[in-house]
Amino acid sequence: MGLNSSKKSHYLCLLKSYTMKNNRLQIRILLLTLTFLFLNAKDCFGQPTFENSITNTGGAGGAVISKPTGTVLNDLLVIGLMYEKGTAETITPPAGWTVILKTNNSTDCGMVTYYKVATASEPVSYTFGILNGSKWAIGCSRISNVSVASPIDVFMGATGSGITTTAPSITTSSNNALILCFYTNKKDASYTAAVSTTERYDDPNTTEGLPSNMMSSFKMISAGSTGPRNAIASETERWVGQQVAINFVSPLPIELSEFSVRVEDNVERNVTVNWQTTSENDNDYFTIEVSQDGLSWNALKKIKGAGNSSKTINYNYIDRNPYNRVCYYRLKQTDFNGNYSYSKIESVYFEANEKLNVLLFPNPTTDYLTIDMISSDVGECKIFNLLGENVTSKTVTRDNDNNQIAFDVSNLAIGTYIIKTKKGTLRFQKK
Repeated sequence: MGLNSSKKSHYLCLLKSYTMKNNRLQIRILLLTLTFLFLNAKDCFGQPTFENSITNTGGAGGAVISKPTGTVLNDLLVIGLMYEKGTAETITPPAGWTVILKTNNSTDCGMVTYYKVATASEPVSYTFGILNGSKWAIGCSRISNVSVASPIDVFMGATGSGITTTAPSITTSSNNALILCFYTNKKDASYTAAVSTTERYDDPNTTEGLPSNMMSSFKMISAGSTGPRNAIASETERWVGQQVAINFVSPLPIELSEFSVRVEDNVERNVTVNWQTTSENDNDYFTIEVSQDGLSWNALKKIKGAGNSSKTINYNYIDRNPYNRVCYYRLKQTDFNGNYSYSKIESVYFEANEKLNVLLFPNPTTDYLTIDMISSDVGECKIFNLLGENVTSKTVTRDNDNNQIAFDVSNLAIGTYIIKTKKGTLRFQKK
């Protein structure tokens, strides 16, 4: 569970709730537009994922590349720009782009890589200035599930001459990195991708006769040395290669395998909230939150987490006083450092009915509690302590003259109690 820095996501949710009527199960589907606000949690979850790319080629002037299809907020955009003239060329990126590495093979050819974390309103294209008129080939890749705070881990470039172009080895600092391998030479050569890599694009500038432009990728499950990746060009020439490691996203603080709510007692309307974790990392506590409309939430109960755990742990809580008709629940998880995230939303539904109109006095009391019935008869009265234990109960009848019932509570220890009365599905509850 987890997302970053005041991100807002809007979802249209179908919430299914269940109730019993005439011994038949009725499924009620409530359609509700919900706005979830995820604040100050982990960036997101999963490994960096290559989504798609786009390429272009050209001659003198700026190198123009379109935004990859499907780009959304916090995607990582990575540019590989290949050009002739090497050290004799000056490249100027558009605003918002950060250089990763520039590698030149003398004045024969060069390569520069850039990155940018996508905003909510990216332009349709980007123009990279090429001061001295080099011919160029460019590619822009879109990568999701990337650490927004620190998207680039390590990188390295190499130059040489021949048919084999080497993207040199790098040493990653974290697990689950995505490695990008860039290749170019001073010809419009095509490439055979290195073993154990997946070719993402191969688009040489055939119109101008140079340069070549290929990129492939692979995953590094464990941190450490990647080893060099050698691609074979269709023509022998001076070349440049780079390896760039994309950072994985920090793991979720917990793995939540279950979150559910159910009505344990349809008359008393007790709702049990259950959840299960299979691992916890720096997990301080959970907060059960409840809502009548799925938009405005109130904290119901705070439950201590396990801190750090790699075993399955079951949690539950009983809500003995849920809202009437429909009641929504969600789980808020908070780390030791204050970061938090939310679970999905679950709901229960109760048949609409009027509540009993009842007055209790005196309150507090030491001997007798008077129940003043303003509406229909009460069939039963129960008194619970704050642990939820039923300490006394009896069937009561109404005095037809004054609608009042005298209930003897003198045998109860001093403390706070909850009284529940009901007739059929009508109910009343009060401290």
